[in-house]
Amino acid sequence: MPLSAVVAACVLAIAPQPQPPDHPELDVAEKFLSDHVSAAETRRHLRRLTEDPHVAGSPAEYENARYVRDRLDEYGFATELVEYRAFLPYPVRVDLALTAPESIEFDLTERPDPRDKDTFDVPIATYNAYSASATVEAPVAYANYGSAEDFDWLESKGVLVEGKIVLIRYGKQFRGLKVREAERRGAAGVLLFSDPADDGYPRGDAHPEGPWRPPSAVQRGSILYLSEMCGDPLTPGRPALPDAERLDPADCAWLPKIPCLPISAENATEILRRIRGPNVPKTWQGACPVTYHLGPGPARARLAVELDDGIRSVRNVIGRLRTESTSDKYVLVGGHRDAWVHGANDPSSGTAIGLEAMRVIGELVRDGFEPRCEIRFASWDGEEFGLVGSTEWCEQFADDIQQNCLAYFNCDSAISGTRFGASATPDLVDFLADVAARTIPHDGRGRLLTRWAHGKDRPPVGNLGSGSDYTAFVCRLGIPSFDFGSRGGHGVYHSRFDTFFTMESFLDPGFVAHEAMARFLAIATYRFANSDVPPIEPSAWIPWLSSALDSLDGAPARVIEHLHDRLAALREAVTGPVDIDALVSLHGAVLHADGVAGRPWFRNVLVAPHIDLGYGAAVLPALSEAVDAGDEARIEHAAAQL
Repeated sequence: MPLSAVVAACVLAIAPQPQPPDHPELDVAEKFLSDHVSAAETRRHLRRLTEDPHVAGSPAEYENARYVRDRLDEYGFATELVEYRAFLPYPVRVDLALTAPESIEFDLTERPDPRDKDTFDVPIATYNAYSASATVEAPVAYANYGSAEDFDWLESKGVLVEGKIVLIRYGKQFRGLKVREAERRGAAGVLLFSDPADDGYPRGDAHPEGPWRPPSAVQRGSILYLSEMCGDPLTPGRPALPDAERLDPADCAWLPKIPCLPISAENATEILRRIRGPNVPKTWQGACPVTYHLGPGPARARLAVELDDGIRSVRNVIGRLRTESTSDKYVLVGGHRDAWVHGANDPSSGTAIGLEAMRVIGELVRDGFEPRCEIRFASWDGEEFGLVGSTEWCEQFADDIQQNCLAYFNCDSAISGTRFGASATPDLVDFLADVAARTIPHDGRGRLLTRWAHGKDRPPVGNLGSGSDYTAFVCRLGIPSFDFGSRGGHGVYHSRFDTFFTMESFLDPGFVAHEAMARFLAIATYRFANSDVPPIEPSAWIPWLSSALDSLDGAPARVIEHLHDRLAALREAVTGPVDIDALVSLHGAVLHADGVAGRPWFRNVLVAPHIDLGYGAAVLPALSEAVDAGDEARIEHAAAQL
């Protein structure tokens, strides 16, 4: 079908279709987008983006920024590089040794494999960004996943971690909060490891025979306390411009004050083999081939971490696609570009599908399609350190974003299998389902919504807390947002084994999931940009919040009753047609200038990262935390903010 025929259909407002909601007829523009996304194009992007390790602030990451910018230029976008200068510490020295009951100097590198050439590239050393620089020597204790409940249980058994190095396995909560809890308990340092039970050989064949974590693999990652703030830790609330006033890292409560180092399962095994004391409970036993004990000791370790104080460049690529008739409002599609090593899954699969979606939409515009709102694409830098690039951009352009950004679509670690999943603010859930109903899945059979919903009336949609670049949009600026991907199990996260080989061999052979997700994103962007009124449902917040109120055990009945009355009034306010200006004002209505109690960087009073989980969302965060604390004064204050 010629593009001129596609464009003729594009100028019509999107209207409800008479077909069943799980299988609507595609309009000619959607059909064009669906047919013209290319698995080969996504493969080409992924191969180029993963050629070299490209940690934020590195020359290779700058080259990837230029690659993304050049592709957007080709697709008809007006582009710019927006640069910040952020605190991105690199490792100078990391060492780990056992000093008792025997001496062992640990090899902290990941072993390459000849079947995967990219594993021979020398990446940045295995480390946790924002660890304190220090050398400590102490007995080692084991603390399971390092939650507050785990530490409480240890104390109940007489195992105190004060002055000890604590061995903690990854999982269940954001890694930085494990370190925060250990620091609160007086630990001298932390060792983090990926237990094979969670992502290693018990789950399936390990790299290079399969996608699971091999014994020498190490999960890098930031340990910034993301439930307290996001972005450059030295410039909270303001953009990290070259002349910005910066805090001293020692004065930042959201930075760890003890050293922390990630290690492999095989190194953790050698330490666990030498920890004695009581046997761990069954739920604490992992799959390292030893019996786990609590300690502390007799294993004693010397941990040395030295990071530099580097202020480094973070470069966002921003592309704008518009015509003369396009309004100043815009829909923003984005995902991060930086990786700890090669980053095939995290994040380059998201960049690859984002670029492909923008390519086919650019073809529509070149032939005459005029989107009603501007389409923007953002390739963020510095996400792995703490959502730095997206957060600094949100801090610099907050007024424009709140006035003109109608929605944000996030594509991060988009492809690791063929199982679709999404998280969203409640006002975009119906829109997501509508787009999924129009998307042909990876195998070409039926529609994506049918697979996603699994026979239920509504598909499962998660809440957005933190963990990717939607955080500042949702939790600081109140922008409707969603995050999506085609998921599957693997264990190469944040290791040198997250490579093109792993993606092509195991996670998405044939790049069929890449093609399907590019199709989904292209249709979502087109439908949103081509709507007379943005497909946002403010009323969807009402049942979501009502359910959250009903689950607040321990809250005073009068407070709950008062807030239900407020919800009833809100229900009346959002009934009926809502124009664009009204939508924008509603986005701002969920924000409070003072922020969430105790966490002022987060201004959305309806949702924030869970204070003790990090990645997970806390609904009505100030109120729920006050109820958990049993603090009447805080409960009253939180209720007054709503």
